[in-house]
Amino acid sequence: MTGDNARTNAESQALDTLDLRRRRIRVRAWRRGMREMDLILGGFVDARVETLDGEELTQFEALLDADDDAAFRWFCGAEAPPPAHDTPLFKKSRPSTPIRAVSLKARVDARVATATSALKTALARLEAGDKLLLANAPEGFDAFVAGDLARALAERAENEAAVFVHVARDVTRSAQFREALRFAAPFVEILDLPAGTASPMTASRRALRSPRAA
Repeated sequence: MTGDNARTNAESQALDTLDLRRRRIRVRAWRRGMREMDLILGGFVDARVETLDGEELTQFEALLDADDDAAFRWFCGAEAPPPAHDTPLFKKSRPSTPIRAVSLKARVDARVATATSALKTALARLEAGDKLLLANAPEGFDAFVAGDLARALAERAENEAAVFVHVARDVTRSAQFREALRFAAPFVEILDLPAGTASPMTASRRALRSPRAA
């Protein structure tokens, strides 16, 4: 084997190694623990990984090994990266548009504000005599809604009893609702009124027919 052939084979193996590393990096960049980091690192890899040399790939691999929460703070500018990660590759991989980090508290406050607004709307409709329809709610979620409404009604009643009526579709669902409500709103006094064997519709029809029969 001549020197030129050996050099060609070595260069080919080096390129194969770099290509393998690039493929592995592409997979890892889109498999982070945070969706935000998927978009940052995965987006950079899709756009630039083919242009990275061996040293830059090493720096990026080290960045992939970093904790996602910490790395996200570095990209947001909330914290400075440690010297080991403050590399030219890190500066190159930072998005050109500044990332706005939203704190968990801000997200929770926003959701609470949305829920409070919806509760106020529901109460206003009930007080106006309108019907309130809750559709596509998971089993058990209605107990939390009922608890919130009962609490809000009690606060507006000013020391007077507030009555909230829930009609379950059957005995099993009634028992499930009671258990869920005891967890969601332990302050609510529950009065169970079994409907008996007749359905509400049948009972209504009998009540309407009885005067005629008499």
